[in-house]
Amino acid sequence: QLADTSPIRASLLESIDGIKDPAHRVVVSAHDPATFRVKLRLRVVDGAAFGPVSAAIEAALVDAFGFERRTFGQPVTFAEVVAVAQHVEGVRAIDVDELHRTDAGVTVSEVMPAAAATWDGLAITRAELLTVDPEQIEISPLEDT
Repeated sequence: QLADTSPIRASLLESIDGIKDPAHRVVVSAHDPATFRVKLRLRVVDGAAFGPVSAAIEAALVDAFGFERRTFGQPVTFAEVVAVAQHVEGVRAIDVDELHRTDAGVTVSEVMPAAAATWDGLAITRAELLTVDPEQIEISPLEDT
């Protein structure tokens, strides 16, 4: 989060002011953080251990859906989450039981939206940055049925 008193923010505004059209006003605003939860069951390939594969999935999710990899207003899709989990070595199958924003009800969402910044002529609505909450990743064994 870029605080109003941040030297980086001040430098950014100074740089922008030096090159922008003087007739235009520039506003730099912080984003609204938003997070989502993932609960899945995992079946590993023969010979693989559940613990290391589970930890690798968690690390892959945190990397793929962390602050550095997401953009403002970018939604998260079910397909993206499944693709990240299934590309981890040792995964045989996964079953997603929960995938939802932490500020929403428990469900499996196909798409979790993130608000883009908007201007209504009077005020700016800040953009959201939707990331996975590492404390909200739950992985358990997928039992044979």
